[in-house]
Amino acid sequence: MGMLGDTYIIWEKEMQIWAKTPIMSLGRAFMMPILWLVIFGNVFGGTVSNVPIALVMEDNGHYAQVFSESLSEGSILRVTANTNYQHALDLLENRKVTAIVFIPPGFSGSIAQGNPAQVKVSIDSTTPLLSGAISSGLARGQQKFANQILLETSNLAVPTAPTLDIQQNILFGRGMRYIDFMAAGVVVQVMVFSALFAGGMGIILDREIGTLKMLMAAPIDKMAIVLGKISAGATQAVFSGAIALGIAVAIGVQIKTGLVGIALVFVMLTLVAFGFIGMTVALAARIRTLESFMMAVQTIVMPVWFLSGSLYPIETIPDWLRPIALMNPLTYATDAVRSLMLRGVIWSTLAFDFGVMIVFSLLMVFIGTRMFKRTLE
Repeated sequence: MGMLGDTYIIWEKEMQIWAKTPIMSLGRAFMMPILWLVIFGNVFGGTVSNVPIALVMEDNGHYAQVFSESLSEGSILRVTANTNYQHALDLLENRKVTAIVFIPPGFSGSIAQGNPAQVKVSIDSTTPLLSGAISSGLARGQQKFANQILLETSNLAVPTAPTLDIQQNILFGRGMRYIDFMAAGVVVQVMVFSALFAGGMGIILDREIGTLKMLMAAPIDKMAIVLGKISAGATQAVFSGAIALGIAVAIGVQIKTGLVGIALVFVMLTLVAFGFIGMTVALAARIRTLESFMMAVQTIVMPVWFLSGSLYPIETIPDWLRPIALMNPLTYATDAVRSLMLRGVIWSTLAFDFGVMIVFSLLMVFIGTRMFKRTLE
């Protein structure tokens, strides 16, 4: 009975402590199911629909028109531009469309004569799931076209079944594997979690150990303490990102943009490091316990990472989640790193990504330094 009595006393003491601050446990009980079921459950395994494509028609005959209409069969492909080839290439390069469907002159004549008709398709394959959807959409459109022509010629003694020669050409992402797509997301993930440990968590531990009090007692400018910690944390995070990038290259992920691309990747990683360290420093300025800090950071960082397109393209997530993903700064960091690794240095697509991350990083560093400096005064 003695041991049972002692056990009860310890249990009662721990429950009294819990009852004074139940928000931590209840917070986890509420937040984790919401994060996993509502957000994560809708991020993975979605279907691709309305993939934007450009249509270049150099044949305005009847059969060319029928084929172009067949491409929109179902909800996989969506023709967003009917234009000339040069403009279509610009759209593909700037990622306004994911593929170009080129219907050459003589298409309708070949079908009318019962000969094979050629269709050329240029694809951006840097997102494997989207390129797979394009192939599926083309196959569905081809079948719809064949059924329509058979229906039109059903009154003939021998209905004509059209033969299409669809030639696919990969302009970006040739030889892409899922691991190549995922590598950029993993490198950015390492940066974010390194920022978590090197930023706010380090400040809370310094506060608990007493290192922060010693720094405050030293004849050092308070702003120097804040900026020094943020700069050191960013350096550590970038070093972690370099290791992650090196491992990716070692296992076969290719960086197709050379030294210039690698240099720009590190610029973006530096922006990520400063931005998220600034954010965690701001949190550490208001949160005093390590447990509360970890819960707050996990509640923020995990959804931000999963909704950034790091592991699965944001094109597959439900429409109600997509605006959240587009407001997520990590979406643009991941997009830039992936583009620099797999597509090339195309400033028309990178400028906006870098602009978003520069604004985010400056804002977070400003808020973090301002809030943390107040705790030192």
